[in-house]
Formats: sequence, structure tokens, C-alpha cells
Amino acid sequence: AIQKNNMEGARIHAENAIRQKNQALNYLRMASRVDAVASRVQTAVTTKKVTQSMAGVVKSMDAAMKSMNLEKISSLMDKFEKQFEDLDVQSSYMENTMSSTTTVTVPQNDVDHLMRQVADEAGYVNITVLFNVFQKF
Repeated sequence: AIQKNNMEGARIHAENAIRQKNQALNYLRMASRVDAVASRVQTAVTTKKVTQSMAGVVKSMDAAMKSMNLEKISSLMDKFEKQFEDLDVQSSYMENTMSSTTTVTVPQNDVDHLMRQVADEAGYVNITVLFNVFQKF
């Protein structure tokens, strides 16, 4: 439309493009929020399981300490340490998952520069007109 000097048509296309871009970004934001909530729920479930396991180990340790059975105490300590190792692995996994769902904001100047570069490479002469139309929104 810009190449044909149809500014009204270009404006309509630009509005549609911006509306679709905003809709896509909103869906992406929603997906990110859903992923974050799912990760938090998974963390809560994992933490609950580990806490329950640790409570069982503590009870067993208490019973072993009362009987002073060194083999049983050693076995329970190994199990307790294994639970903490599992917790570390699960915590690390959840942290990595949470950090991967974090969105990064790109500076608008970088976006504009890239768009101009692509337009220049494609040979668009009236790119400045297009940017003026887009920047009104």
C-alpha cells in the first residue's frame, strides 16, 4: 500500500499488524504466566513430598536414636542426606524452569534499528513513511 502511495490502506494494514502483534504478545504473556504458575505448583508439590519424606526420616531417626542401633542410625543418615540431595536437584531444576519463563524486554531502539536494516536490505525506499505511521501508535 505504501509503494502505491495508498496511505489510508497502509494505515489500515499498520493498525491490523499492530493489533495482531499486540494480541500475539498478550497470548505470549498469558502463556508465560501459566507456565510460571505451573512451575510454582510443581515446586509446592515437590516441596510437600520432600517435607513428608523428611518427616518420616526424622521419626525413624528418633526411633533409631532411642535404640542406639548404629547401623540403623547410619542407614537413616544416608537416607536423610539423599533426601537433601534430591531436594537440591529439584530446587535447581525448578529455578532453571522459572528463569526460563521470564521474559526479557528488548529496547525499542534496537527493534527499530533491526526493522530499518531489514527494510533497507529488502530495498524499501519509503521505510521512513512506514515508521512514521507505526510511531503514531
